[in-house]
Amino acid sequence: MWLDGRRIDLGTLGGPNSGVIRPVKNDRGMISGIAETDGADPLGERWSCSAFFPSRTGKTCRGVVWERGAIRALPTLGGSNGFATGSNNRRQVVGWTGTTMQDPTCVPPQVLQFRPVIWGPGKDQIEVLPSMLDDSVGAATAINDRSQVVGISGICDRAVGRFSAVHAVLWENGAVVHIGNLGGVAWNTPMAINEWGDVVGFSNVSAGDGGAFNAHAFLWTKRDGIRDLGTLPGKALSPALGINNCTKAKEG
Repeated sequence: MWLDGRRIDLGTLGGPNSGVIRPVKNDRGMISGIAETDGADPLGERWSCSAFFPSRTGKTCRGVVWERGAIRALPTLGGSNGFATGSNNRRQVVGWTGTTMQDPTCVPPQVLQFRPVIWGPGKDQIEVLPSMLDDSVGAATAINDRSQVVGISGICDRAVGRFSAVHAVLWENGAVVHIGNLGGVAWNTPMAINEWGDVVGFSNVSAGDGGAFNAHAFLWTKRDGIRDLGTLPGKALSPALGINNCTKAKEG
């Protein structure tokens, strides 16, 4: 964290790596992210965190919050790992965490099912969000101050995108809503939601791509549905990572 010209190391849970991976909306001093512990993963899972750290360490990884100068691990659903993506000003944090259930749709070394969750506002409070249709897993990627949550729903796969993101979804008032795609069957991933409920992210553009990454940025609104934001000249890919309350997408 950078504060008043100072660089502050937020630390880990005893392992070698930590990070703030997704855009965080909280502006009251709560930072959400991921951190490795000093314990080895008992099942040898790579888990979602491994895609964002410099090297695979074999350590378990948890969703965490940093506040008041301390790091705190967020509870799991019985599994060894978790991943926190963002928080709002109501002290709610979203992400996903492993369960104790072995899922036959997992691609080794992934073994256990994972589910989308909201942590908080209480310290040890955790709420499981429903998956879409017959999907076995899901992940929450962003939340606004109205407690609207966006994320993905699909099969276990590798626990990092691809077919775990068969469906891009919105959770609102206890229900899950499919917000569509740009034509692909994988990598359909919302990344941010503003206070109006407008959503941006990325989606594969052709079913023929299968699990290969071939995504364009999208904007979804309740009024107009999902819209392809295209790419820059000469470029094939374009993820959208953030959106403000004026319904303008930030492309990355």
